[in-house]
Amino acid sequence: MVESKGTPEEPEFFDSMRNMYRSCLNLTAIEKAGDTPLHLALKRFGGWPVVVGSQNWNETNFDWIDTLIKFRELGFTHDILMDLSVTPDFRNNTRHIIDLDQTSLGMPDRNYYNNGLNDSSVAAYYKLMVDSAVFLGANRTVAEKEMLDALQFETTLAAYCLPREERRNMSSLYNKMNIQQIQKLAPNIHWEKYFNSLLGIKITDNDDIIVNVPKFLTQLDQLLQTTDKK
Repeated sequence: MVESKGTPEEPEFFDSMRNMYRSCLNLTAIEKAGDTPLHLALKRFGGWPVVVGSQNWNETNFDWIDTLIKFRELGFTHDILMDLSVTPDFRNNTRHIIDLDQTSLGMPDRNYYNNGLNDSSVAAYYKLMVDSAVFLGANRTVAEKEMLDALQFETTLAAYCLPREERRNMSSLYNKMNIQQIQKLAPNIHWEKYFNSLLGIKITDNDDIIVNVPKFLTQLDQLLQTTDKK
């Protein structure tokens, strides 16, 4: 399909797939562009503090929901801090329902984080974080400190996540709520903005939302109040 010629009646996303396929094959253009596309994307997000430096990054203008919205607009995943999707309702497969779950982690499973940097996989993950920041222009000493802070933040999120073996009971993950009930779980998060912007529809009190791990939302809400925005 990606190598065939498109037709006028095809959906627009077919052509988008062809364009992406062709761009991946154009190695000359990729090499010429270098890291410029990454820098342009980071600029759209307000800059990566570890790269631009604290003096050039203003945390008063930072809002994590705004950043997720920009991620979505540029085609990146917005499943950061929480996992938001629309899925078939397993108790009524004739309809779809909004699903709000715990975060997607950078490593395959929460257990990787238990041993910290003593685990070779975690150490390699941390090295990738540091090397990526340095590649984009960060000072290595600064990158080592700030990426360690980021890793510790993610380790805390991993600890909040429900273990895989406890997620086998689908009924325990089926907690139907509305937006007002979710607001009580995590009162410091602007839920209306979060749902409306990322889903592209206006959520009302009549809309059902499945919250897989309610305790995670409460813990995340409290963690965000005590964590440096940087």
